[in-house]
Amino acid sequence: MNEYLISNQRKTFAYKSMVIFIGLYLALTPFDYIRNLGIYSHITKILILVIILFFVINNITEIKIEHKNKRNSIKIEKITLLFFGYMFFTMIISDYEFDKTQEMILLLLQNLVFVFIILSKTIEKEDIKKIENIWLVVMGLFSIFIAIFNVYIIDRSALKFFDGLIDPNIYSASLIVPFLIGLKKIINKERKKILIAIVLINMSFSILLSGSRGSLMAIILATFIYLFLYSKKQHKFTKVFEIFLIVIAILTFIIPFVPETTTERFSIEGMLSDGGAGRTSIWKTAIEYFENSEIDKKLLGNGIGTFRYNAGNQVLFEKIGSINNNVYSHNIFFTILIEGGIIGFTIMCLLLKNIWRLSYRIENKVPFCAFIGILIASMFVDMIYLRIFWSVIGYAIIYIKSYDMGEKDERESKCSNTSI
Repeated sequence: MNEYLISNQRKTFAYKSMVIFIGLYLALTPFDYIRNLGIYSHITKILILVIILFFVINNITEIKIEHKNKRNSIKIEKITLLFFGYMFFTMIISDYEFDKTQEMILLLLQNLVFVFIILSKTIEKEDIKKIENIWLVVMGLFSIFIAIFNVYIIDRSALKFFDGLIDPNIYSASLIVPFLIGLKKIINKERKKILIAIVLINMSFSILLSGSRGSLMAIILATFIYLFLYSKKQHKFTKVFEIFLIVIAILTFIIPFVPETTTERFSIEGMLSDGGAGRTSIWKTAIEYFENSEIDKKLLGNGIGTFRYNAGNQVLFEKIGSINNNVYSHNIFFTILIEGGIIGFTIMCLLLKNIWRLSYRIENKVPFCAFIGILIASMFVDMIYLRIFWSVIGYAIIYIKSYDMGEKDERESKCSNTSI
């Protein structure tokens, strides 16, 4: 009995430490994409190593295995690992050497390690709240610095963060989850709701400063869906309408502080005039690239990094040579279709379908709405190799596995009560 208690104490320390560092790993996602930040840009790589360490310690010292309903989780586990496995397989059939694609391969490997840990460990619901709190606090502070450094900067090609620069689309997309977490806390009347409201206002302001139309659309739709699902469940349509009016009032207040050159991007005329910052031309090229691929390449894929390194060749340059960011497809689905082929595309669609279905069943709709938000954002930014996409996927999986555990415990409790 004493041995079990000691082991359980060790498990608690390793488990709690792992939870904290998972929260930091998710919250510090934008740091992966800050240029000129020096050693601090590698902080997430250090965090994943620390998470692995505590994950291993926890697995070695734990005796009691938590309940898990494999009926739901096993589907996610198999399909997720199958997708990563298949994308690594495309390295074999790729026409490109490893040194040209190693950056994307290493990114995919880092995402695989994180997702594998999430799939292997069920995090309890109260600990998920700790992760969410860390995420909200860190990104709240981050958004304040972004607003301070960029309020008077007209150029939106990159947002300034101290001596570093970050892509505005990536930054804005990284706010999807913490924004919804903060919104949920306000609606549920949790403590410090006024402070949280101020943080959300600042996040909204920083998103407008970024000029990222895709991410803004993603957050607006995710927020609208969350409010709709909440009002549908709680039958509080009046309260949701009041929140909607408050949001309109806030936007009316902060928009005048956004530079005119940035607000013009959100106008219909601005969106039509630049073709989505050249994305329509890139997407046409992606479709033509897939159509011109050989039959086996259409089925199996062209391999990791194919579109990125073909986008600079003469054929594509003649089509989109005037576009500054023509090396990416700017759409996750085009990237998967070209690089993973019909097989990789099908596996990815199965994964997304299951996460959609299972996350919708969860009482807390933040993971489901965040999942929808990142899907929308990924239609304008190529995220398949980026941690920002897999962080949201991992967040949804955490909730799915926790829901499975709670469902299993509830059934066992009912059976126990029946037997008594």
